[in-house]
Amino acid sequence: MEVEDSCAFYASQGAMTDPGKAGALLDPLPSDTAALTRIIQGLGVYGVVAHDFYGFSLPQDRLCEIHLRPIATRLQRLVELDDRPLHIGRQREHRVLQRCNSFSLMLVSMLRAKGVPARSRCGFAAYFNPPNFEDHWVNGPILSRGRS
Repeated sequence: MEVEDSCAFYASQGAMTDPGKAGALLDPLPSDTAALTRIIQGLGVYGVVAHDFYGFSLPQDRLCEIHLRPIATRLQRLVELDDRPLHIGRQREHRVLQRCNSFSLMLVSMLRAKGVPARSRCGFAAYFNPPNFEDHWVNGPILSRGRS
């Protein structure tokens, strides 16, 4: 794949990143990765560490939120919990429950909505629960030479 084709591919929404009808929520957001990361952290609660990090016990009737996959569905749930603009952080009870893959996918969706090439990367890390390796998702930069 040529560099231009690669950048265009990673700047286009896919089935999982397409915000669908909720796309208008992304329009007023900045295109700066650091700013978007701060915004995303005010929208979600990392379910596995909710009690330790947020002092929040997961409501049993909301555990299924962790498994919401497409960003359009996740954004729909977020609006159901709190319909204010996305740049306004929510109280922990009004944040959507998620895991690292959802935080990562949300950033990819937001960046692509701004025309910025982005993708998620998955690997395995032993620093969460040594010596066990557990999957972890992060965002990888799209380099100008088509390598990331």
